[in-house]
Amino acid sequence: MRGRLRLAERCFIVTLILVVIMGCAPKRLRDEKSESVHLAHTLPSLLRKYQGVPSLYARLSLKVQLREQLHFARGMVVYARPERLRIKVTTPLGGTVGDIIFIEGFLRLILPAKGRAYCGRIDELDLKGYEQLTVEMTYGEYMNEGGWYFPTRIYAEVEKLGMRFELTLKDVQVSVSPPEGIFALTTGDFDVVPLAELWRHLRRTDSQGGGKHDVREGRERAGFLDITWPSYVQTQGPKLR
Repeated sequence: MRGRLRLAERCFIVTLILVVIMGCAPKRLRDEKSESVHLAHTLPSLLRKYQGVPSLYARLSLKVQLREQLHFARGMVVYARPERLRIKVTTPLGGTVGDIIFIEGFLRLILPAKGRAYCGRIDELDLKGYEQLTVEMTYGEYMNEGGWYFPTRIYAEVEKLGMRFELTLKDVQVSVSPPEGIFALTTGDFDVVPLAELWRHLRRTDSQGGGKHDVREGRERAGFLDITWPSYVQTQGPKLR
């Protein structure tokens, strides 16, 4: 009897979560202009939008559509001048999906599902052959806090990897002291892998062709995007418009 009740309870929770996120695919910010940046330069480009802010702390809500699958996650963002950023993405139940620390050009990306910590400087990456791997970034819902003006909603699309995401900042606080050790470049028990290893999984899409086969090849070789998302936060996503 208890087993049946537990099963019914789990089914209810799964159904509730799916109902909440169903149809909530990332949406383009139609009234805002987008800018195209190389995937490797996404974080520096993002930080330029906040360069006037001394420090910032916020909860984040994240929607990701990858290979026709829609995912939902939450997390936190901590920023401090100059160019110090921490983004931690978790599942609704608290498990870590990814953890990013970016300090003045140095990136540490931890993917627990892969047991790896990718580390290295962005400006040392060999981008030859990946010139077309760009991200369309759109910023919206600007906030004026303490005299600083910055976006709280970000939409991005990496067409060649079949990935789109929407990030929303909530409960934003500015000019707050970052928690001690929040930017510590620790790697724990994870295998440390050079950041350049990420690019080995990518294949340059033919600029002349740009056909479906090329895009599919790019997606399949983007191994670092094969994050294990719990089944209760993923569903078949609607087509993006």
